[in-house]
Amino acid sequence: MTKDLLENRRNGLQNLTLAHKYELKLPKCIGVSIADDVEGWFTAEWIYVAFPWEYNAQMEQALRENNPFRPVQEGTLPLYTFKDPS
Repeated sequence: MTKDLLENRRNGLQNLTLAHKYELKLPKCIGVSIADDVEGWFTAEWIYVAFPWEYNAQMEQALRENNPFRPVQEGTLPLYTFKDPS
């Protein structure tokens, strides 16, 4: 999150989280924002939303006209192991 958006960061975080949840038809979603706040300190805020997905004409139109998300890809990463330090 850039400094010019700090004033509206919570509203933006909520809107983007709800839009992402809707786009992927998820039953729940977590959104996170990290902002360069003041004097080298960063603020991390998060939101958890959980409710059944249902069609929303207003959200459909908003995402059709200006979708801020890249396509989501699903994949599997290989497992990793830790070496014994002894």
